[in-house]
Amino acid sequence: MAGLQSTWDDNTKRFMLAKGDTYSAMIHLKDNSITFQTGANNGEDFIIQLGDTSSLALGIEGVNLLTRESASRSITLLDQANQLPQNVLSLLQ
Repeated sequence: MAGLQSTWDDNTKRFMLAKGDTYSAMIHLKDNSITFQTGANNGEDFIIQLGDTSSLALGIEGVNLLTRESASRSITLLDQANQLPQNVLSLLQ
């Protein structure tokens, strides 16, 4: 993959390689899941699904840390956002 140049074509909703470049790969972009093949047979796998961790989903979109006052108001939001990944991790234990 080194040396390949690509651009996003918003009309076709595809990545386009520079003329003359060829490359074949499959990228799973449907959801936030990762599948591990854990056994020797088909279907013996382990799937990890990750939730949405965007700033919007975490409730911290627009958090302002530029001044002491705005940073102080943001502490509660950041503390709440910090709990979400910890809650998800506790499900894996």
